[in-house]
Amino acid sequence: MLKSKMKKSIAVILSVLTILSVLVFVPVTADAAATVTTARSYSYNGVTYSMPQINFSGSDVRNINNEIRNVCNPVFTDVQNADRYGYDTGVNRMTYSSMKKNNILSVVIEIRYDGGRSKFYVYNINPNTGERLSYSQVASAFGTSYSNAKTVVKWTIKDKFYHLSATVKNNTNWEYSCSRSITDSNLNKTKLYVGQNGLYAAYDIYWIAGPELNSELTMVYNPSYSTVNVHGTNNGAQVTWTKVAGVPKYRVYKKVNGSWKKLGDSTGTSYVDKSAKPGSTYYYTVRGIAADGSAFMSGYNKTGKLLKFVSNPVISKLEPSETGLKITWNKISGVSKYRVYFKKDGRWNNIGDVTGNTCDTYCYGSGAIFTYTIRAISNNAKQFLSGYNNGKGAKYVYTPEINSISNTSNGVKLSWNKPTGTEKFRLYRKTGSGSWQKVADTTATSYTDGSARNGTKYSYTVRCISSNAKSFQSYYNTTGKTITCRR
Repeated sequence: MLKSKMKKSIAVILSVLTILSVLVFVPVTADAAATVTTARSYSYNGVTYSMPQINFSGSDVRNINNEIRNVCNPVFTDVQNADRYGYDTGVNRMTYSSMKKNNILSVVIEIRYDGGRSKFYVYNINPNTGERLSYSQVASAFGTSYSNAKTVVKWTIKDKFYHLSATVKNNTNWEYSCSRSITDSNLNKTKLYVGQNGLYAAYDIYWIAGPELNSELTMVYNPSYSTVNVHGTNNGAQVTWTKVAGVPKYRVYKKVNGSWKKLGDSTGTSYVDKSAKPGSTYYYTVRGIAADGSAFMSGYNKTGKLLKFVSNPVISKLEPSETGLKITWNKISGVSKYRVYFKKDGRWNNIGDVTGNTCDTYCYGSGAIFTYTIRAISNNAKQFLSGYNNGKGAKYVYTPEINSISNTSNGVKLSWNKPTGTEKFRLYRKTGSGSWQKVADTTATSYTDGSARNGTKYSYTVRCISSNAKSFQSYYNTTGKTITCRR
């Protein structure tokens, strides 16, 4: 019997421990992460009015949920009475949204009234502990401060008042009631919450007609930052960047002696550092700022974007080749790739990237001037390391061909075609595997080589040259036409 009683006692103890374990551990699991659900909803005139409920135990969350009910219940009552008794409610919509970011759970309720104005209620908690977070804690989680956020809101309000003032001046039928000074005390009710792109603020502003308060929203800090690109140009280093949501202005920095130095501000997405010198290496970064430049509104890339700025390549030679013109330019230390451009209709056109310092091009048409320029680029071809010169041009003429060769009593007689744009010809000959030797320059399309010796085998070719005989304008037939002189 004793063993039986002991077994029963142990069973009772185990069952009690099991119950206690449920009582102890289930709430902990539930509290592991706060969630938001709809506690109450009501539809009226095709619009659904919803009240949020934060699911978490703890005094902070209980207090917040009580505040939410105190805000939302009068709206529900007003809407339901309007539905029941047939009058128009002053509230057009009531919605809520919630988001978790940077270890913050933000709940935002928007109540929209007639006339398009809204009122926002913001609640921020730590989703793991249920602790209610101050506005300073929310700002700090995004790498900024509450005073910085209030600064951004202040210039936003000033900008709003400015535009309201301008509107009033253009519409004398509206009553102007915006003559209030903007000080820090006006911003004590600023509410910070987590938005899709970063940190937002809801704040109050007096509207034009009457003393009503309208809640407005503005982005005060986006922790992301612009993607920065830097290119060498003729005017210096050109910095370009992508826009950051909610940012009206940007500040450009250059790293000098290991520290970031401000270069300038821009409302656009580009800036030229005219102080950059070829032969130097620079790092650049960009940060979003408020419209008046008084506060930062975004993060920034602390490493920065590198530019190894070099001098513009210079074309040293343009020589006719079999297909067009062969370009040669100076080598620049540290650069292994270049981009070649061809000018057409006054505009530079990219014709390809080259490793080395020479390039063969194809020229369309005979007798035209073809102009080129070169720009140094990075190995991945995504960054310009230099600017470019005005370019260098040369005339290109199609290669002339000997169409007749014969022996005469006076020597070897030759004739050839005249490509478009030809100014003058130069006739060459060689014997066997020897080198080409100049015979004569002429503007005619035929010539008799009186110096040819009887019984000697010759090869002839012809090339177009400039009228002053100082530059070649065409290539030549490297094989030539062959004949044994018989006089």
